[in-house]
Amino acid sequence: MRSLPVVATFAAYLPAAVAAPVADALSGGEPGPYVVAFCAAFALAFPAWGRWADRRESSSSETFVLGVALVAVALAGALLAISPNEAWAIGARALEGAAAAGVPPVAQAILARRGGAGGSGRSIGPMMIAVAVATLGGPLIASIVGDLTSWRWAIVVVAVLPALALSATLLALRAKAESPARVDFLPHSEKKSTRSVLSLNSGLMAGWVVSALVLSAYWTVLTRLGTMVGSGGLDLGDGVAAFEPLAGALGIPLVVLAARSADRRGPRDAMTVTMAGGALALGAAAVSQSAAVFLVAAGMALALYWAYLPVVAVQVQRSAPDDARARAAAVLYSSMWSGAAIGGLAATVAPSWRFVLVGAAIAWALAGLVAWRGFLPHPAR
Repeated sequence: MRSLPVVATFAAYLPAAVAAPVADALSGGEPGPYVVAFCAAFALAFPAWGRWADRRESSSSETFVLGVALVAVALAGALLAISPNEAWAIGARALEGAAAAGVPPVAQAILARRGGAGGSGRSIGPMMIAVAVATLGGPLIASIVGDLTSWRWAIVVVAVLPALALSATLLALRAKAESPARVDFLPHSEKKSTRSVLSLNSGLMAGWVVSALVLSAYWTVLTRLGTMVGSGGLDLGDGVAAFEPLAGALGIPLVVLAARSADRRGPRDAMTVTMAGGALALGAAAVSQSAAVFLVAAGMALALYWAYLPVVAVQVQRSAPDDARARAAAVLYSSMWSGAAIGGLAATVAPSWRFVLVGAAIAWALAGLVAWRGFLPHPAR
C-alpha cells in the first residue's frame, strides 16, 4: 500500500504521452490541440479533486479518491481509443486531463502526511521520479506499441490498462486498508476542531507564485526547443532528438538531492540555489554561439526543473493546514499548468528563440527572489 500513491502518479501521467500518435493518425501530425485540451482540463480540474479529497475522513478514503480518478482516466482513454474523428479525440483528451488531475494533489497530500514534517521531501521525492519516468518514458512506449500495432492499441497500453489495473487494486484494497496515523505539522494546541479553510498565507502564496513562474519558463523553452536546435536556430541536426529526454534523465538524481536538502535545510535554500542555477544556465544558453555550450547550459536548466518539484511540494505541504493539504496541492498544480499554458502561448509570439531563453532566465530569477523572501528558511523541528 505504501507505494500506491507513487504508482498512481505514474499511471496518471502516462496518458500525456499519446498526443503524438493520435495526432499522426487523425490530424496530420499536429499534436497542439491534443496537448492543449489535456493541459487545460488538467489545470482547471485540480481544485475540485482537492476539495473532495479533503472532505474524506482517512487516508484509506483518500486512496478511494485515487481509485475513482484512475477509473475515470481509463474510461477517458477508452473513449480516445475509439475516436472516429478529431473533434471526438480532442474531447476525450480533455476528459483524460480532467480525470488525471485527481491523482497528483491527493498523492502528494498522502505522501507528505506519511513522511511527517521532517521527512516530507524524502516521502514526496519518489512521486516526482514517477512523474519524470512517465513523462520521459511514456512517449517511447507509445511509439513502440504504435509502430508494432496501431495508434489505438498504443492508447490502450499506455492510457487505459495501467490506470484500469491500478484503480482495481486501489478500490479492492481500500476496504481492508488500515488508515495510517496522521502526522500533523501543527502543534496539538493549534489544531482546529473544524475542517480548516485554505487561507492565503505567505508560505502558500510563495509556493504557488514560484510554480507559475517556473512552469511558464520551462514550457516556453520546451515549446521552442525544436527551433533552437533545428535549422531556425543552431542547426544541430537530427542527432539531438534525444536531448530533452536525456536532460530529464539527468534531472532524476537531482530529485533525490533536492528532496533531502529541503528536509534537512528547509525549502528556501534548496529552491533559491535551484532557481539561481537555472537562471544562469538559461542566460548562458541565450547568448551562446557554441553548440556545445548551448547543449550543456540548456540541458542543465531542463534537469534543474526536476529538482524544483519536490522542494515546492515541501513548501506547500508545510504551509498548509493538515486537513487542507490536498486543496493546497491542487492550487499548486493549477498554478503550474496555468503557467505552462501562458508560457506556451508566449513562445508562439516571441520574436526569436534567444528572446525565449532570456525571458525564461528572468522568470526563474524572479522565482528565486520570491523563494528567498517567502519560502520557509528552516527545517521542520
